[in-house]
Amino acid sequence: MSPHGAASNRYGRVDPDGTVYLITPDGERVVGSWQAGSPEEGLAHFVRRYDDIETDVTLLATRLQSKAATPQHTLEQALRLQKSLSDASVIGDLAVLDAKLTVIIERAREAAEAATAAKKTARMEAVARKEEIVAHAEGLADSTRWKATGDEFVQLLQRWKDSPTTDRGTDKALWKRFAAARDEFNKRRGTHFAGLDAARKAAAQRKEELTTEAEALAASTEWQDTAATLKQLMAEWKGLPRLAKEAEDRLWTRFRGAQDAFFTQRSEAFSTADEDRKRRRAAQQVVRDQQREHAKQNNPLLNQMREQVERATRQMERARAGGDEAALAEAERSLAGKQRVLQLAEQAGKSAS
Repeated sequence: MSPHGAASNRYGRVDPDGTVYLITPDGERVVGSWQAGSPEEGLAHFVRRYDDIETDVTLLATRLQSKAATPQHTLEQALRLQKSLSDASVIGDLAVLDAKLTVIIERAREAAEAATAAKKTARMEAVARKEEIVAHAEGLADSTRWKATGDEFVQLLQRWKDSPTTDRGTDKALWKRFAAARDEFNKRRGTHFAGLDAARKAAAQRKEELTTEAEALAASTEWQDTAATLKQLMAEWKGLPRLAKEAEDRLWTRFRGAQDAFFTQRSEAFSTADEDRKRRRAAQQVVRDQQREHAKQNNPLLNQMREQVERATRQMERARAGGDEAALAEAERSLAGKQRVLQLAEQAGKSAS
């Protein structure tokens, strides 16, 4: 607060009567009037207006650097802002904003010039690219490779669509040449295929017959013969000319469906047979294991050895109960020997089985 009751800072002041002054290197100048409140509130208001302009300047610099706006648009906005500083109703350091805007304007001009040069270069490259596409198309106009050339024209058209525009007149002239080459090829191709109508009709009739034959075999269980027949039908199908897409797709769906039905049924039958074989082998293995176990349990020699081990065990227990150390030691040696013989005999029996 000034001694005269004015609200002020280093860049301006608001007198008690509401007159707003901006302090510049050349002295003060009136930039507005404040009647909506105290001088302090007026000062804050005009400082905020300065802050708004400063935010706009910062935003211009950011957009120029990030390329969020075109250099030309940034240049126009910066020039407009710089021009408005001379009579801006704000309180703040306008010299700083003017200097920042001068830098932005210089950089925007440089970027705009670079963009113009790049645009010119891009246009020249686009013209060259489209001229190459047109020359390629004109070289295909007399081709008799109907499918391959038709595909190439599709690709060339996509390349044309993907190419940037040049200018309306150049694009129009180049497109006229491209369309003429494509139309010439299409006309010749149409004439060629018009002569194949009879062949297509015969192919359609034969594919209908092949489809009917395949459907008649779909439920067959003659796996080998039917599989061979279906392969022959497939080979003949592939050797016939393609039909119109809708007719081709319709017949192919039926033909392929009949084949799939047969081979799926065959696969399921083979899988069932495999499972049956596995179950039979597993059952046979169980029987063999049981037979081996039965034979092992009924081996007279092994049974005799087991009885000897049992008798030796009882003798050892009697010796232990009688307290005769020498008899106990002899009984333990005898038992160990019989156990070892029995173990070797059992292992030999397992190896033999």
